[in-house]
Amino acid sequence: RSLAACEPRTPTLNPEAPTRTTMSAQEAHQRLQAAAMAMTDRIDKKEIRPRLVSVHREIAKCYEDRTSSQAAVTQCAARSMQLMQAIEATMRGETNDLQNRLQRCVEGCQDQLRDMIPAGVTQPDDRLRAKLQSVGEKCQTKCIEDHIKLLPSVEKRVISSIKEVERRARN
Repeated sequence: RSLAACEPRTPTLNPEAPTRTTMSAQEAHQRLQAAAMAMTDRIDKKEIRPRLVSVHREIAKCYEDRTSSQAAVTQCAARSMQLMQAIEATMRGETNDLQNRLQRCVEGCQDQLRDMIPAGVTQPDDRLRAKLQSVGEKCQTKCIEDHIKLLPSVEKRVISSIKEVERRARN
């Protein structure tokens, strides 16, 4: 999964009643997806692709070796791929962490909405439903906006981790 897949559950109570704040949350979600895609694309082009080229060249050298056994060539190619597997694991970890953090924030919004419903009320009236909808959308929008602000530090951390993985692999 990519970072662009960050998608919180929307704490809506009446999906048939779209409001301006609903659009705000939807727009914030679209901005998060676009920002995450742009970050992933930058990391891919600047950090991952150049390393993939090197890894594929190393693998090609393994297969050009006409003196080694098939098992030795397979081991050589597998060793070459270890760097990319470690980088992919780093990307997956950061993606999952960001998605989990966003989901926890949205769950906090849902908790806040539950706390706003008076004891004994099973069906909120229209006024309370509208208030819950508004509060929920504002809270979710804030979660998303806060996570958009985290992306630059996530990108730096990913790049740093990639370089560290590569440094360890080369030693």
